[in-house]
Amino acid sequence: MAEKKKTANLDRQFTEMNMSEIQRSVVSNYLGGIERERKPRPFMCWGAPGEGKTFTMIAAARELKRRLGVEFDFFDIPTSCLEPCDITGIPFPIKVEGTDTYSKCLAPSWAYLISKEYERDQQLLNPDFKANPAILMFDDVPAAHFQTQTAFFKGVHEGKWGEMNQRDNVMVVACGNRVEDNAGANDMPTALANRFEHAFANPTTDDWLKWGAAFREKSEPGKKNESRIHPLPLAFIRTSKDSLRNFDPAVALRDKAFASCRTWEAVSELHYEGQIGQDDPIFSRKLMGIVGRGVATEYGGFLRNSTSLVAPETIIADPHNAPIPSPRNLDSLHATISSLEMHLKQHPKESWKACMIYATRDKLLPDVAALLVFTISEVIADLPSKERNAAFTDQVFIDFLEKNEDFIDMVTEKG
Repeated sequence: MAEKKKTANLDRQFTEMNMSEIQRSVVSNYLGGIERERKPRPFMCWGAPGEGKTFTMIAAARELKRRLGVEFDFFDIPTSCLEPCDITGIPFPIKVEGTDTYSKCLAPSWAYLISKEYERDQQLLNPDFKANPAILMFDDVPAAHFQTQTAFFKGVHEGKWGEMNQRDNVMVVACGNRVEDNAGANDMPTALANRFEHAFANPTTDDWLKWGAAFREKSEPGKKNESRIHPLPLAFIRTSKDSLRNFDPAVALRDKAFASCRTWEAVSELHYEGQIGQDDPIFSRKLMGIVGRGVATEYGGFLRNSTSLVAPETIIADPHNAPIPSPRNLDSLHATISSLEMHLKQHPKESWKACMIYATRDKLLPDVAALLVFTISEVIADLPSKERNAAFTDQVFIDFLEKNEDFIDMVTEKG
């Protein structure tokens, strides 16, 4: 038995992917299906709670919308709440000459909207109607009752959802926790598992930092002129990468709170909401209730050490002489750079030059400077063509590239 368990764990390692790899797999499955004129291959993403599985599927839909240049629908179905009839449809009687003779299944709304029948019905009203491509995501599939899971057999494999027939431009994806996560998951029937391509989510810190530093997209909740994650949590995770995720099923079952991609987003919202006070006992307890006692204690120490961060406005006003936190205080140094990066993204045209001057000062640690320069490069590449061309010919930019040729391709890729 021990050998079988070891082999199973080894097999899982081969199917582990970070979140960007999972997104690319979903996108390639969809595009491959469309090219071959068949339904895209169904995809199942496994992982611990709070890893960003659902968001990754949403991001894949956004990428497909961008690539295809058309509206792209996303249906998020909370599977753990479903009964079998919520998938195959509710039977209702059909009368023949006034007598109930047989039954048909009344499909759920999502099954109708992704069906060939929906497109056909709309074309009766408008012959030019073409239904949008879509991703149909079933969330928390393993948490569903086994009878509910068996109701998926025909739909996942053949696209047959009760009386409805899935269109070829719709892809089925699913997400869920593993049984060993103590997250209410059940074993997936092997017949259902055999209908999916599987991947085990293993998000990397670098992936999360890049995602967190980006501004929210239009379809995401929250203000659009701020990064998804507040600069201070980003700075902390840069200095303590192991603190991003510390999920242990046994500990989480006992203590409830643990660090994950999802809980750090909650900490970020505390910052944006202004519920921050390093010496406030309520704030400390809120932190413990979100990311757990150990990580909360470390983060509290980071916040106390980062109070000497240099404000972005100070750096922009005088980049040649603005203070640079000492390398001995890495917490303050990373907090300064993270705050400056967010300011840069909010005011790119007015601040990229000052940021580049600050990044090239001798007192700034090379690896920290590289983080800032990478952000500057992305910001310049995203400027409108007129401003981007002006940046290319600016003497500050030219002087920098002469000393750092490795960044030329990165900055000019969109030029």
